[in-house]
Amino acid sequence: MATWLLALATAFAAFRSAWYWYKSSQIAAVPYWVEVGREEPTDRLQFQIGWMNALMKASEESAVLNRWGAIWTGGTIAMGAATTVANVW
Repeated sequence: MATWLLALATAFAAFRSAWYWYKSSQIAAVPYWVEVGREEPTDRLQFQIGWMNALMKASEESAVLNRWGAIWTGGTIAMGAATTVANVW
């Protein structure tokens, strides 16, 4: 019985980590003028700064999701090992 519970927990953790990895890959860089519905700046510097800020924000959001995906992947590995050990005994 414990083997089945550990196997289900392992599968849950694997799907959870896959969800985090997937969500991380779906992050898009959107400049502030698109978010608030304004016109694109005509000044080149403001345009570049807007895109740089958007890229930094998207990178930060993606990094947080990647971190959680890695944590859940580590949990998946630990539970998979525990399932194997429990199955041997």
